[in-house]
Amino acid sequence: MMSRIMLMCVCVFCANTFAEDLEFNNTWLRATPPGVSSAAIYGDLINNSDDEEVLVSVTGNVAKRVMLHRTSDERGMMRMMHVDKLILTPRAQESLSPGGLHLMLTGLQQFLTEGERVTVKLHFQSGLEIDASARVGSIAQLDFPEE
Repeated sequence: MMSRIMLMCVCVFCANTFAEDLEFNNTWLRATPPGVSSAAIYGDLINNSDDEEVLVSVTGNVAKRVMLHRTSDERGMMRMMHVDKLILTPRAQESLSPGGLHLMLTGLQQFLTEGERVTVKLHFQSGLEIDASARVGSIAQLDFPEE
């Protein structure tokens, strides 16, 4: 019995240690005007570890669904496509930015006002999870806001 408890403690400690190898930084999104039910979160997803990590889902506190999307230009027409997973190679960074890869919040449960914060949780295939807080900027914002 004691060895099971020790094993559980070691597993919890290791999971917390390895979770620090994954970061979601410079997170932001635009404020939403009345009537808009979706928004996109941008930022830098960083894998500081020597192991591959796979982002498989995202949950949030202000929307019914949060999905990974990629915007692409197909013959002059911008199109948004759902992405099932995002593979982060060891020591790599993936930038989520307007016109490219982003987290799409759909079914917003409230309007997003400049200065607020939105929380998301990124779930990885390995079982690791990252909590991130994204700052709501202006409706016209184009890049990460400098503090």
